[in-house]
Parts: sequence; structure tokens; C-alpha cells
Amino acid sequence: MGDTFFAVGRPGYYLLILVFLGCIAAVLYLNRRRTRTASRAEQLQKTYAVMTPALLEKTPDEEVVSAVIANLMGKLKEHNPDPLITMPQQSIGRSAVYFCWLLCKEAEKNGVAALLQKPSVRFADIGEESFKIVGAIATADAFAAYRETPSEETAAALESALQTERPLTLCVAYIRSLPEEFTDESKVSA
Repeated sequence: MGDTFFAVGRPGYYLLILVFLGCIAAVLYLNRRRTRTASRAEQLQKTYAVMTPALLEKTPDEEVVSAVIANLMGKLKEHNPDPLITMPQQSIGRSAVYFCWLLCKEAEKNGVAALLQKPSVRFADIGEESFKIVGAIATADAFAAYRETPSEETAAALESALQTERPLTLCVAYIRSLPEEFTDESKVSA
């Protein structure tokens, strides 16, 4: 049986082909994992790992909030992944932009009702203040009203405030007006 088990057309022959194909698939899979391209977030974190005044200035407006967030995400990974611990260590401006971005993205992805559910509800107090800091006063007021009395009307008012006031656009203006709040001067000079 040893001579004919691996003969063409016999079960051993097909088993040998399957093992060979499995080895090729494993090598290709491992190679793909090793050489995969970085995600956009990873690329941004690498580009904006150290935010210098020159880098912030040359960052286009449509990318400036993403650049600041990428810089902060790098810090979250670097120190402690909990934003409630890491963000207070950052400047007021960075914290405000981060929590504003976080709540806007949560509302965009899951609707305003998600803002009062875990895990986003942890950031409600800070988020309300963050909206005010970046100049989104109507959004902050609508968010406060929605938190106080969650209803369809207050949810619609918050949704409307988010769409008309566009807090992330206000974040760009805020970042441009206070660039020193968003640069890593201590890291650059060290």
C-alpha cells in the first residue's frame, strides 16, 4: 500500500496536494499580514506623532482636526488608553477638540441617542463644555437640554444644532486661532 497510496488518482496524492496548497496559503497569509499597508489612522498618527508649529500650519484645513486627533490618539496609546485619564493631562484646547470630535462622530455614526448611552455618556459633561470652548454654543445648549430631558424634540434640536453649527468646522477655526495649544513644544525642544 505504501507504493500506491501516493500514486496519481489515489487518496494520498490528493492529500499531498492539499497539504502543499495549505502550506502555500499559510505562507501567503503570513506574508500579507507582515506587509499590509497602514490604515489611514495609522498613517496620520505616524505623520502627526510630534505636532510642530510648522507641521500644523502647513496642514490643510480639511485635515487639521484629523491631524490633531491622530496626534492625541498616539498619546492615548503611548500613555494610557483611557481618555478620561489622558485628556486632562493635555491642553484645554486639545481636550475640547478631542471630546467635541468624539461626540460628533458618535452622533454621526449612531445617532444622538447614542450620546446618552455607554460608553459615550461618560463624556457628556466634558463634551458639553468642549462644545462651548470651540464656540458651538447652540450645540452645547441643545446637548444640555437633551441630557436634561431626553425626548424626540430635544433630540431633533440637538441634531439640528449639530448640522447647522457644525462643531468640527468650528474646531478648525479654534485650532487655527490658538496653534500653541496643539503643538508638542516640550517634545520638540527636548
